[in-house]
Amino acid sequence: MAELDPTSSIPIYRQLTSHFICEIEAGRLREGERLPATRELAGQLGLNRTTVSAAYELLEAEGWIAGEVGRGSFVRSRVSAAADWPRLLTPSLVPRNPALTPVAISFAHSRPSEDLFPVDAFRESTEAVLRGPGLGNPLSAGPFPENKTGKPPQAPLPSRAGPGEAGV
Repeated sequence: MAELDPTSSIPIYRQLTSHFICEIEAGRLREGERLPATRELAGQLGLNRTTVSAAYELLEAEGWIAGEVGRGSFVRSRVSAAADWPRLLTPSLVPRNPALTPVAISFAHSRPSEDLFPVDAFRESTEAVLRGPGLGNPLSAGPFPENKTGKPPQAPLPSRAGPGEAGV
């Protein structure tokens, strides 16, 4: 069974992908062998099915497995080695500036870190909307144009009279 670490910075689906690649490279999963269905494996590992599906999609995109509609996913033959892309591609003449790289929030775990949510900015924007023009103070009871006191109008008390009886 795969050893997955939910506290790792590596997304679960990538950990699962790496597990299958190791199993294939070690010969424990052989060419033509059928992988468990995504629903079945998700149940065994206690994961969301979309997490397992993402791992299978990555394995298929990298050529490790082949999915056959209605039949399942099977380990593929690894006859040719993967292309050496760094050697084939020439580096850019413009050096990358890491300071200009935008910061991204990874949703790979299906739950972003609470530390990344801008609580203060959210609070400020919410308060600005509530203080905005025409809204008044949502925590106060006024102003009420139909009465000059600034107090809310009094709603009539419900009648305690039964059907067909006069109310008080």
